[in-house]
Amino acid sequence: MKYINLKVKELVGDGCFIRNDFETFKLLYNFFLHRPPFQLKILVYFFDFFIYFIAIIFFKTKINLLFSKNLTEDFLIRRAGSGNCPNVIILKRNKYSKPTIRKEFSNKDFLKMEQEYFLKYYKNDAGINLPFLTFNSNYLEYPFINYPSLKMEINRGRYSKSQILVIFKKISSSLDILYKKEKCLIHGDLTPDNIYLLDDKIYFIDYSDSEVYFRDYDKFTLLKKMLKSYLKNEKEISNYLDAYDLNKNSFWRHLKHKQIAKHNYYNKKLA
Repeated sequence: MKYINLKVKELVGDGCFIRNDFETFKLLYNFFLHRPPFQLKILVYFFDFFIYFIAIIFFKTKINLLFSKNLTEDFLIRRAGSGNCPNVIILKRNKYSKPTIRKEFSNKDFLKMEQEYFLKYYKNDAGINLPFLTFNSNYLEYPFINYPSLKMEINRGRYSKSQILVIFKKISSSLDILYKKEKCLIHGDLTPDNIYLLDDKIYFIDYSDSEVYFRDYDKFTLLKKMLKSYLKNEKEISNYLDAYDLNKNSFWRHLKHKQIAKHNYYNKKLA
């Protein structure tokens, strides 16, 4: 099978292989690519038209063969985790030809954290949905969510700032029901990248940063990331965090500690 190796870090993270055909490119573009933010929907339309036009020319001519290579594996997309994260995300078709995500782990501790969060919250009365995960020795699998993440929808200009605050309040209320105690097992990396709003339902993915900590920390990371798409001034973001009583020094310190710890951990693994 022929694949194309994409190496533009700003677009695909630390590396990505896609099957050499236009349909697979559309999957990458619509669901996996780091997209530039747009506030006007009309700009999204013209940008998408331009990208598809260029892609069709690329894949319908023999020029694409100059960039392809043969691999013995059979998948649609294989993407290395962003930053220093060595986890690998693979989009493939299962034995029933249904698109499936496989997440491969370089360390079983992260797989264990995914499993603990899933088992604790898969059945809940908070209106939070978790895709059904199948666990193996060093990877997990779940059905592909054929819908853009909340982050991609924000970047495509679907929501205004006022609308995104309404969404935050809805997720915040659900978190209050999901997390029964002030300190409990939380997601740990609750950002728009890891949230899907589908048929008026909320879906969470990616629990490998889950930990026992204060439950409002998930609200803090979520609102901070949401607002960053609309506000460039850190003071304005802090004012909104103040309004929701989330601007706590302990949360900022914990976020920095997690970033440093992850960076140092992966540096040791890569040394």
